[in-house]
Amino acid sequence: MNQSFALPGRNPSFIGRTELIDDVLPGYLDRADDGVPIVLNGRTGIGKTVMSSELSHRQRARYPEVNWIDVAAAGSGQAAERITACLTTAQGKTGSRLLVLDGASDPGDIVPYLPRDETKVLITSRADAGLWNRWARVVQVPVLAREESVRLLATLAPDLSEVDASRLADALDDLPLAMENAASWLTSGMTPGQVLEQLETSTSSILSGYRSADFPRSLAGRLSDAMGALAAGTEEDQWMLHLLHTLAVLGPDPFPTRALKGHRWEVPESDTQRVLTLYDLHRRLGGLRDRGLTILQTGAARLDEISGAVIRDLLATRPQDRIRAFALAEQLLVAAVPERAAPEKAWGD
Repeated sequence: MNQSFALPGRNPSFIGRTELIDDVLPGYLDRADDGVPIVLNGRTGIGKTVMSSELSHRQRARYPEVNWIDVAAAGSGQAAERITACLTTAQGKTGSRLLVLDGASDPGDIVPYLPRDETKVLITSRADAGLWNRWARVVQVPVLAREESVRLLATLAPDLSEVDASRLADALDDLPLAMENAASWLTSGMTPGQVLEQLETSTSSILSGYRSADFPRSLAGRLSDAMGALAAGTEEDQWMLHLLHTLAVLGPDPFPTRALKGHRWEVPESDTQRVLTLYDLHRRLGGLRDRGLTILQTGAARLDEISGAVIRDLLATRPQDRIRAFALAEQLLVAAVPERAAPEKAWGD
C-alpha cells in the first residue's frame, strides 16, 4: 500500500461503541453497493477518527485494502487531489476495498471525486448532518456511556479511583478526546482534584495535553485549527469567527436570538461602525452550525460547554479578539433586553 494513504496504527486504549463497530456500521457497509458513502457524524472530540480506525482494523479480513486520507490536514482545495492520487494508486488492484476520508467538512469538496466502483467509502465529519443527508447515510456518534468513560480513564490512568474517574468523566462530558487529554496530566503527576480545578480555571490548558507534541491532535488544538481556518478565510468567515467568539463569552447558557428586538444593529469595528442585520446574524449562525461549531435550536444559539470554555481560554491570549467579542456581546444583550440597557450601563463587565 502507498504509505501516504496507509491506515493509522490501532489505538490500544480504544473502548466502547461495540454495537456500532461490530454490527451497525459493518451492516451499512455491506449495503453500500449503491455507492452511497457512510458518514460518522458528531462534535469535536467525540471519537469519530479513532472509531473509524478501529472499525477499519476489525474489518481487515473483509477489506484487505484500506486507504486513509486525512482530509482536514490536506487543507482547503487539496482533498480532491488527494482522493484522485489515492484512486490512481489503486488502479488494477482487485479485492474489496475501503476508503476512509477523515475530517471532511464540505460534501462539495469530496463527493464529486468519490470512486464509482465497488469501493466502500467511510467519512468522518463534525459538520452539520443536514449537509450530508443528501449524499450519504449519516450515523450519529454518541458520547461514551458513563461506565465506558470510567473504563477508558482507568485504562489511561491505572491509579485513578472509580469515584474520581466518574467525576472527571462528568466534568469532561464523556468526550473520549477530552478524557485522553486530561488523563495525560494525571500521568504527569497531577492529582484528579488538581485536574478538576484546572478545568474550572484553564480548560484549554488541560485539553491541550501536557506534551507540546500533543496539541495538534488535542481537543483544544482542533478547535484552534477550526478558528484558524475561519480567520484565514473570507470576510464572511472572519465574521463567523467573531460571532463564535461572542457566543463563547455569552455562554455557557444559550443566547435567546428570539428575544432580539429590531432587525439591524451597529457593531463597533476598529474605528468604524459596522451594521449587523438579523439576516446577517442568522446566516452566520447557520454557517457555524454547518461547520459543527454551534448548536442551533429554535430561537436560540449556543456552544457546547467544553468548546465554549476552551474558546474563552484561547481568547485570553488574543486581547483584540476578546475586546471585539465583548463589544458584540454587549450589542446583542442590549438588543435582547433594551429596557435594562440604561441601568446596567456596562454590560461588558
